[in-house]
Amino acid sequence: MDLLLGVDLGTTACKVTVVASDLTASTVTSPPYPISAPYRGWAEQDPLAWGEAVDATVERALDIVGAGPGDKLSLSITGQMHSLVLLDAEGNPARPAILWADRRATAECTMIENQVPDVAAITGNPPLPAFTLPQLLWVRRHEPGVLSRTSNVLLPKDYLRWRYTGRVVTDWTDASGTGMLDSATREWSNTILSALELDLGLLPPVVDPIADGGAVERNASPTLQSAGTAVGVGDQFAEALAAGLTHAGDMAIILGTSAVVLGVSDRPVPGSFCHAQSNLWLRLDSLHAGGKSLQWLRDLLAPGESLAAFTSAAMSSPPGAHDLLFLPFLMGERGARGGGAPGAFVGLSTEHGRDDLVRSVLEGVAFELRRLQQKRGTPLPTDVLTLKGGGAQSELWCQIVSGVFGVPYRTTDRDAAYGAAMTAGVSQGWWQNWQSVPALSDPINESGLADVDILNDRYTRYRTVVDALTPDS
Repeated sequence: MDLLLGVDLGTTACKVTVVASDLTASTVTSPPYPISAPYRGWAEQDPLAWGEAVDATVERALDIVGAGPGDKLSLSITGQMHSLVLLDAEGNPARPAILWADRRATAECTMIENQVPDVAAITGNPPLPAFTLPQLLWVRRHEPGVLSRTSNVLLPKDYLRWRYTGRVVTDWTDASGTGMLDSATREWSNTILSALELDLGLLPPVVDPIADGGAVERNASPTLQSAGTAVGVGDQFAEALAAGLTHAGDMAIILGTSAVVLGVSDRPVPGSFCHAQSNLWLRLDSLHAGGKSLQWLRDLLAPGESLAAFTSAAMSSPPGAHDLLFLPFLMGERGARGGGAPGAFVGLSTEHGRDDLVRSVLEGVAFELRRLQQKRGTPLPTDVLTLKGGGAQSELWCQIVSGVFGVPYRTTDRDAAYGAAMTAGVSQGWWQNWQSVPALSDPINESGLADVDILNDRYTRYRTVVDALTPDS
């Protein structure tokens, strides 16, 4: 058999998708692995736990499809972006990985902007605590002994690739989320590294996502070793590829633990990162507490209840949730460095019930995603908005997002693990180029457009409240 193997190292669990030559797919998800928060605002994980989870999940996935050492596997690894992995000279983690959700490096962001005034023009984005560069500078400042023992600075999916191949390398999609890559040249920025006195030798070479990433020859079963080389792509780009975002103007929204707006551009505009294709860039606007907001409310009001059942309560509340607004900043605002608007229910009264609370959370996440997109000043697609992620399993939430954006929607269950498998397919010549990958054929749904007017009014009110509660706005 010829098989594509996509591995997605997520923030809370890993997922493995095996795609056969007829494009049928089989997916296996690992049990969750923990996030450590030793201090408020911190988020860390043990990279060794990633390897154990991925090994077991890959073997389960290969067993399910009956793969053996004689089959031809093509491996691609994706994973959570931005997070900082430091390896010592022996290849051991020098400290726990600092995750994208960590918020400790706010002072380092200010330092970067002071020392590299053109940083946003070079990378496409201002420095944020979620990015690798501020995290690395935090380690240098607060844990100098750790940095002195560090031989390699890696991203999570590249740590897995190193673990399987022994090769230290990254790709330009993941590298563009570190805050150190020149978005135009797709190379590490000497301007940034020199100004901050960082050693280029700590960073891996940057390659095309479909370039040879090294032979699989370590920590792998005989079946997995038949995969040959390991390629890789950042998880948001794998999500974009799985959603069919391969042309300028394409847009999708991922309703996951974090909620993300993805949009493709043909030039490096502000807020963009290097897409898998060398001539395209991907705008990525993220809300940390997307699905997490809904989970938080469920755990408060109905612990143990399924999210599907909990979400269904919102069907009893009308559009606008009886004038209740929710600001979904429970994990901070991505671009605010701790100084943005707080998480809040606004307009709450004794007349509101559980159904209104749930509906206001669904609407609040959608409102914030539209606000993020509009901050870029980029046009919306007029034909269809692709929705995906766990939240897209809720028809009500999809209708709300569609109504807030005023665009028909379609859903797809293709995820980052599938997008990683597509990357392996392009690398191995299954398809001639990214545009040749079979397009989405999911039906287009216009049911959410009935509430466009009232949701647009509520969105205007939402923006007013966010501005009013934002310090120095």
